[in-house]
Amino acid sequence: MVVDAFVGRHSVGFGVRATALAPSCPDPLPLRSLAPGTINVRMAAVRRLAYEAADSGLLSPELAADIHRVKGVRKLGSRLGNWLTAREASVLWQLPDGQTLTGKRNRAILAILLGWGCAVASLRN
Repeated sequence: MVVDAFVGRHSVGFGVRATALAPSCPDPLPLRSLAPGTINVRMAAVRRLAYEAADSGLLSPELAADIHRVKGVRKLGSRLGNWLTAREASVLWQLPDGQTLTGKRNRAILAILLGWGCAVASLRN
């Protein structure tokens, strides 16, 4: 979908580039309501698809290079949420009783969640 829209705007057919990328494409992806990380992941997939299409001869190398040069969305700010310090994570992990089967299970679950870097709000729910 995104590649079709891009190729429709920037080429007369596969292999014939009509315009330069940057001046004619102020908003390459209509994804304003998504987070910058989500947009960047989708753009990486489009870049990879363009590379594969050019490699198999379905897309001109110049157009694939133009798609590859589209810059990602800048990530601003900091992560939201209350993050645990290493000491707090250690204390939280030691709360379940390590001698019981249920306690061992709970410690394993907490270890996975802490390893993934979950926020405090995620751990409470």
